[in-house]
Amino acid sequence: MGTEAMILTGLAMAFGLYMAWNIGANDVANAMGTSVGSGALTLKRAVILAGTMEFIGAFFIGPHVTETVRKGIIDISWFTTHADVEQGARMLCFGMLAALLAAGAWLQLASYFGWPVSTTHSIVGSIVGFGCVAAGPSAVNWFGGNGFNLLSTLAGKGGLSSIVASWVVSPLMSGTIAYLVFRFILKRVFYRPDPVAAARIWTPAIVFVVMVTMMLVLSFKGLKPFWKDNFDLKPMDTLPLTIGLGASIVSGIVGALVSRRLVRKVKADDPALARLQADLYTARAMSKAIMHLRRVRSTATDEAKDQAQRALDEAEALYKQVRDRTRGNNESHIYHNVERIFIYLQIISAGFVTLAHGSNDVANAIGPLSVVIETAKEMKIPETTS
Repeated sequence: MGTEAMILTGLAMAFGLYMAWNIGANDVANAMGTSVGSGALTLKRAVILAGTMEFIGAFFIGPHVTETVRKGIIDISWFTTHADVEQGARMLCFGMLAALLAAGAWLQLASYFGWPVSTTHSIVGSIVGFGCVAAGPSAVNWFGGNGFNLLSTLAGKGGLSSIVASWVVSPLMSGTIAYLVFRFILKRVFYRPDPVAAARIWTPAIVFVVMVTMMLVLSFKGLKPFWKDNFDLKPMDTLPLTIGLGASIVSGIVGALVSRRLVRKVKADDPALARLQADLYTARAMSKAIMHLRRVRSTATDEAKDQAQRALDEAEALYKQVRDRTRGNNESHIYHNVERIFIYLQIISAGFVTLAHGSNDVANAIGPLSVVIETAKEMKIPETTS
């Protein structure tokens, strides 16, 4: 390796480290902020958990996203067809270095002022900008080289369009799933007469679903190189499916059993607090009954309307009586024991969020870095990056 290659490699490693450092500074709060803020984890334990899961995600799953950043944003072949070998290689190296430094500087500025910004937006925008300056908009891989195709875009094979589509699809999907999960927990746990007992029933099932889902992702995305390199599998081979599904189910069962043991340690509420929880449940039920009785009264006629009015008056009186008994009580204190059960789930979910973050955002620093290192070796663009 010549002097120029060593300098370029050293700069790439320094800028990549700078970028990765800023990614961690800006994004770690996304996963661990709620756990530390709620007291589920101390700051020290949150840092240890985040560091461990980030490394696992980056090491096992990250290469797939790295390939997208390396090859999926700009058409690197332009630098071999529109310039001589060394000139194109230098231009590519300098462009990737500029993208790393620009994105890292922006992230540091945002972190200093406490702005939660997207690290992916930053590096993708930097690479697109460098590509447009170096070769014009035609060098940007807008639609994967084959024009716009919705299926390719959604499958992640549509160049820049697939990346932009993920910025829309990801928040919509995560928001929808979060809404459904939270509504499920409210209905099946917090809105029950005995929330602690309900949480003991449903927590293992929720943990099972989460563990199976995450292990399936790890099996088919993170271990894809392992399947491909060691078993020479064809697309329709069922071995990865069988092993991955089996391992996911086993991990789900283990997680459910462990969570079941943990939630059984949480003590039930004292009788007075249990009566208060029952009153809250009754009050919620009565409010729904009153709403329906008002609808009946508005549509009924003659005698039925009078009966509906009497039933409504009795329901409103009962509702007021129950609410008076619960007035002045803090519901967050009432559900303290239930929340203690979900602390375990919060820690598990925080760990998986950092796993996903490590697998996805490692490419923002390593993608451009790997391009520079591979290109600088012989001062030509390797075929693997074209």
